[in-house]
Amino acid sequence: MASNENGKYMKNIGNRLPISGYFNNPEYSQFREYCADSNIFFIDELQPYDYVAFRSQYKVDNEFARVIRSKVEALKSNLPIPVSSTASPASILCDQEFESLSDHDEKPKPSWEQMVQVAADAHMKTPLDDLEIPTRIRHRLMSVGVTTIGKMLLMKPEELRSIGFLGTHSIDLILAVSENLVNQYNNQLGHNRGFSSNFNKVDEPTQNNTEEAVTSIEKQSNKHQFNENSTNKDIIALLAQVVCQDDIDLTLDALQLSARAHHRLEYAGINTVVKVLMASDDQLLGIKHLGNSLLQEIQDAKNRFLQDYIAQNPYWQEKLNGLHLEIEQHNQSIGTNANLRLSNHLRLYIEDILLGNLQQENEFSFTLPESQIIKKVTESIEVLGLDLFTQFYKDPEQTQSLIQALQAFNHQLKVQNDFLELFVAIPVSRREKKIQPFIKLFCNIRGTAEEDLSQALITCVTINDIQDQIYSIFDNRIIIILKRFLEWLSSDISKITDPIFAEINEKDRVKEILACRARGDTLESISEVLGVTRERIRQIEAKVFRNINTQKCFRNLLNAVSAELDGETIITYADFQKVTTESEILWYLLRKEPSDEYVFDKKSDCFYLTSEFDPDSIYDLVSNLPKWIKESEREILLSDIEKKNNVPGKYLNLLFGRVYQQTGTIWHQGKMNRGSMYSFIVKHYFPNGIQIYDANEMARFKKYLREEFGEINCSENDRAFWGIIQRTCILYDRGVYIHPSKVAISDELVNRIEIYFVESGRTSMAYHELFDRFADELLTQANISNRYALQGVLRDRWGEKYEFFRDGISTKEGYKVTQEIESYIRSNSPVSKDMLRSTFSGITEAMLMQNIARIPSVILGDTATFIHSDQLNLTDNDYSIRNVIKTLTEDSPVTASKLLEALYHSHSDFLFRNDISTPNLLFGVLQYMFSDEFSFSRPYISSLNIENISKREVILSLLDGQESIDIADLVTLCEENHVSYQSTTLLISSMDDAFLRVDENTLISITCVPITDEKLDQIKNLLTDAIGAKGYLIIKAIDNYIFYPDLVYPWTPYLLCSIIDKYLADNFRLINNPTNRNISSDFIVDTRVGIDSYEDLVRSAIRTEHRREPFKDLANIVLWLVNEGFLAEKAVILKEDHDLFNSTSIRLVNRNIPKFITDNSFLYVDNFGNLIVQ
Repeated sequence: MASNENGKYMKNIGNRLPISGYFNNPEYSQFREYCADSNIFFIDELQPYDYVAFRSQYKVDNEFARVIRSKVEALKSNLPIPVSSTASPASILCDQEFESLSDHDEKPKPSWEQMVQVAADAHMKTPLDDLEIPTRIRHRLMSVGVTTIGKMLLMKPEELRSIGFLGTHSIDLILAVSENLVNQYNNQLGHNRGFSSNFNKVDEPTQNNTEEAVTSIEKQSNKHQFNENSTNKDIIALLAQVVCQDDIDLTLDALQLSARAHHRLEYAGINTVVKVLMASDDQLLGIKHLGNSLLQEIQDAKNRFLQDYIAQNPYWQEKLNGLHLEIEQHNQSIGTNANLRLSNHLRLYIEDILLGNLQQENEFSFTLPESQIIKKVTESIEVLGLDLFTQFYKDPEQTQSLIQALQAFNHQLKVQNDFLELFVAIPVSRREKKIQPFIKLFCNIRGTAEEDLSQALITCVTINDIQDQIYSIFDNRIIIILKRFLEWLSSDISKITDPIFAEINEKDRVKEILACRARGDTLESISEVLGVTRERIRQIEAKVFRNINTQKCFRNLLNAVSAELDGETIITYADFQKVTTESEILWYLLRKEPSDEYVFDKKSDCFYLTSEFDPDSIYDLVSNLPKWIKESEREILLSDIEKKNNVPGKYLNLLFGRVYQQTGTIWHQGKMNRGSMYSFIVKHYFPNGIQIYDANEMARFKKYLREEFGEINCSENDRAFWGIIQRTCILYDRGVYIHPSKVAISDELVNRIEIYFVESGRTSMAYHELFDRFADELLTQANISNRYALQGVLRDRWGEKYEFFRDGISTKEGYKVTQEIESYIRSNSPVSKDMLRSTFSGITEAMLMQNIARIPSVILGDTATFIHSDQLNLTDNDYSIRNVIKTLTEDSPVTASKLLEALYHSHSDFLFRNDISTPNLLFGVLQYMFSDEFSFSRPYISSLNIENISKREVILSLLDGQESIDIADLVTLCEENHVSYQSTTLLISSMDDAFLRVDENTLISITCVPITDEKLDQIKNLLTDAIGAKGYLIIKAIDNYIFYPDLVYPWTPYLLCSIIDKYLADNFRLINNPTNRNISSDFIVDTRVGIDSYEDLVRSAIRTEHRREPFKDLANIVLWLVNEGFLAEKAVILKEDHDLFNSTSIRLVNRNIPKFITDNSFLYVDNFGNLIVQ
């Protein structure tokens, strides 16, 4: 009987059900693909977690996965596989029929009053401020003592109506919020699945029904109490796996743990019931500060939860009843096999097999365990071979040692393969990063001892080095830790922030408020936009900070960023964005929440995870660097600070970027305006100053400006640059400006200059005077060699202490050197120039005269003396002199000398009373008296309608209306009107615009000479032809003027020269011959040859002739010049010598030969006797 049963069992084992045979329809194609990828080919190889993996990988419906699972379990139930010696209770249970948990009845529901009481008890200590309800309603509730959410939940509608100033709308709102809180809390506890109620519900569960339901739960719980034996542990593990697959994912509150256990689990990231159920005891003990007592509490909580789960599922109650029975049978079977000895007939049967004497098993009567042993022997021979199995059979002790060694090898090989699989899952981009920051982060998050993991991976520098280290790890404890570490490395570390935002994202308003605060919005602006009070905003922020402080992931956030940045200890917002999502809000939270593990530095706007340097002292070092730094100098300066102070280079660069700004290639503190830019260029590229009025200098300046600061928007007009350079630099010479740092003058010398100015008693003093007094010291001590540099230095040093103007300084606004001179003349009149030069030392005569000319009360007297108007003795009758002046200036200006003669006859008392005896003094006095009635231009006085008073204008006014005048008559006219002139030639040339000289003695008005453009072109062409290739023409070479146009007057050299000066000056130039006063000896030169003087003309002519036919000596040159008309004939004397050849000798008269001809720089005789013309 036993034999037949065993045969049937062997037959069933050999016929395993293939997956492809039972799931061959098209709708199961994805399931078949999953099984093939997972190396699963038979029905009995499928495990419960395979359905979860299939559903997750292929995104199929939960219902479709349940259909497949039901079919598989139904197929498995038709295979009565007996329990083997190695089968576990979990595998037994998995082979039983597995039905959907959702098809059974739910847990009995508590009454509404019980649910309200449970929720109220849970929220009895929660402040009412944590509930988002209108402020007015909150205040009314708190006014009657309702200060917590629990108390509010217990309020009846009639109690709410009794509260003053609480209307119907507010009561409805409170009831709706309370109902929502009760339902939400009981849903989390599993008491309210699909249950919907309200405060006014009529059909509530009765008390009796509730008691029956509670009694039923207690009975079911007592029936399946778990003890600590190994069997029940396996059952608990299986149930936990089923719960996880059944999508039951509640918060830790459902386990009703103590606060300490609750916090330890959350600290390790275990924040749901599913995670607690799936965590092993080793994993739980690995959590920091979680000992055996807390472990026992968590195990008890898990048992209680599973008991409740069984109580709600009759299916599992029935399953467990049969499971306990099968486990007892299994244990009996194990005990029987453990004590089994080989019987003689069994031993003989096995030895016959080894000897090759095979017999049928059904010929003997074997028990079921013996049959199983025979089966194993047969299988072992097939695998090991007959000889090896025989050796193992004869020597069991050696076999046991070998098996143990193979098991150890297989275990280590599996560990290494597991390591490699986990390592391959690590992102490639992370493998090259330093390993130590990840070790520190992992240990902080998981509560693992950092020393153990660091010691195991001590030779690893980067994560990539782990693959070389895994072959030398044998400690099982380290293996477990390392597996967890590798698995953790393959995860997305940026998800570390998910728990933080799990609560923030529950309410859009909280997230919106934090986003606004992160952007820097004020409480007032947020209040206006969102319609909440500022106090409420503060409460929401405070609550967020309280919540995140309980989450360890928040404290490790910066360490995670540091690890992803290859151990970087200086973290900027840009770094933060690379690693985390919602970076703006997180950055704000981290900045607001202090920690011992990191510091936020406001100066550099970054976090740093090290305290090896003092940021304040480093900030002082950076701030005290030069205000302007070139890009090439920056790295050197920062490197020096980094080495001397052991500061991270990244922090230094960040701090430098906050203190300095970059414009082009220049780093600068503060804003770089145009003045700073220009001053920088002058300092570095013009150490000796820049001549701002020199176009080449300004071109260089603009070039350097573009090179250093880029293409800035600057005007191309140099004047736009002048003003800024003058304002930012100091004057160093006429038109030269230099950077202030380039002028080294001691404070002691500047102070002595100031003392000299103050002790002089003067209100104003010219720079000339100051420089004249300290010239030697300024030159030797400060290398200042002119008054302009002194002016620039004093402006730079004294600033707004004194009033500065172009020529000097003053202690009084508007009081200049001019006023100082006037004051001196008033006090000492009459004053000579020598007195003024002595008093105002250093001031030039020109400057003195310019300043005096600006003083209307100072009168220039005779012999360079100056009289102040206060010394004049004037009466009202004296001003009648204006009538005399009007009469004399009616037709033309009058000279002071002529006016003096007239006044001797009409106002002699005026002259005697004021001691006026010279035209010069008279001019000055009259100018003082009538400066606003007449025009004065020494020595002429005219009416105001004549703008330009000059000698030429006076003469032309005297000749007004005359067509011609004899030169002798012109001279007489000038003498009669006291018009002075130096020479007749200059007098005539001053009138060439109005008169033409037609001969030696006559001037003709240009209005009388019929000059036209055609006649001028004809004259121009004749002169051009006459000049020819020579480039010059001597006037006497024109022997007749028959081809020249008719001008009424006969042609003469005078007329030709006048026409050239008047009309053809752009084409021809007249060169006067100084060796001959005759006008016919002058030259006409084409302006295109560029000759402007007699010297240039002579040298050019000599060079041209020497190239054509070289001169032998100086005598030949002089003789040629005489013949060409360049020199007068008296420059050379020719005489005939009575010698054999009757030759002519030449003697030069050096006094009649210009020096520039004999100058060695022009011509000389070389060593070979050749005449060289330069």
